[in-house]
Amino acid sequence: MHQVQVQVNSSSCNLQQKDLDTLVKWSKTWGMMFNIKKCNIISITNATKTRSTTSTPWITSLSAPLTHVCLGVTVNSRLRWNQHIDQISAAANRMLGFLRCTLYRCPQYLKEKTYKAIVRPKLSGTHISKNISISWK
Repeated sequence: MHQVQVQVNSSSCNLQQKDLDTLVKWSKTWGMMFNIKKCNIISITNATKTRSTTSTPWITSLSAPLTHVCLGVTVNSRLRWNQHIDQISAAANRMLGFLRCTLYRCPQYLKEKTYKAIVRPKLSGTHISKNISISWK
């Protein structure tokens, strides 16, 4: 369950607190507890200072990481995914280095097929995959 709520003023803070209280009430009604280790708070804002108005006891023990992974995409509090792109390109570079060491004696066509089958899919959907040239030296 992913819920996005835009926090603009104190009334939206009150709505957010009401939503949190509803979740706590639901968990008590059904005898289910939230796994605090898997719960995080992420505040999406360009403001340098953020205000916290949550008063639920278990909310105070939640972590507030600098980045958050949602649906496989790593974003930070300003909704920038630079770290996500860095992680993808690093994984692709590691795989490309491995293939260079492994396929150094193979013909060029096999290297290209291997690249398109293994490395290129890691880069799909990123700006990195456009206009890329590879050196198999």
